[in-house]
Amino acid sequence: ITLKGATTSNSPQQKRPLHVYAIGCPDDSRIVTPLWQQTFSRSLAATPRRRRQGQQNKNNQNKKILSNEDLIASLMRSSNESSVDKVTVRLVIDEGPTDESTVKVTTLAEAIELSLDRDVDLIGISLEKDPPVIKAAELAKLEYKAQQAQKKQQQQAAANRKETKSMRFKAGIDSNDLDRKVAQLTGYLQKGNDCEYTVFTKGRLLRDNPDAGIELVERIQALIADYAVLKRSPETNETKSFYRVKLEAKKQKN
Repeated sequence: ITLKGATTSNSPQQKRPLHVYAIGCPDDSRIVTPLWQQTFSRSLAATPRRRRQGQQNKNNQNKKILSNEDLIASLMRSSNESSVDKVTVRLVIDEGPTDESTVKVTTLAEAIELSLDRDVDLIGISLEKDPPVIKAAELAKLEYKAQQAQKKQQQQAAANRKETKSMRFKAGIDSNDLDRKVAQLTGYLQKGNDCEYTVFTKGRLLRDNPDAGIELVERIQALIADYAVLKRSPETNETKSFYRVKLEAKKQKN
């Protein structure tokens, strides 16, 4: 296998070396036109410039994705073969959105030729397999699908993540305010949110009734008994002026 260099045209935008592997190139140094130009009507590097730039930007974001010339170079290095005709790959061919992909074992040379004929990319899938698995598809579409799948997975994880809601009660609260706040707490629990609430007792009320805080806790627990269970016993301080209660939403029966 021989690494050849050439330019596609005299255009300043396209005047760049092409790195494409020759297939069965003879040792005759008098040959001016590389054999790969005779074999293929165009090279992998001759795809539209805009698409090449998009692929390069994607590859810079994700170095693990190998495609086209980088993929071919990697396969050649790992196989220790001298020609792409001698490298065997398992090729997955994307047949479009309505048809199932076809799979066949073929040479790397045939895979390159197929990708050129269909104007698609060669993408590394499972290069550690024997033979290596590669895919003939449009890289931009493949990466877009992967990004959308990841985005959907993140959205589902965020939707399933339980958010802890916090509320605050004051010992001595009147019945109307208590019912309103308990209704709000119940609404959070019915949505599946874990909750915690705190109960504060002012010094004057605490002196008159040292159990004012725990009495309010017990009253709240009775009102939400159908919707929540205690994660642990209520936490308090030495003076019992403060209680923290952590709740877990009950699983509602269908």
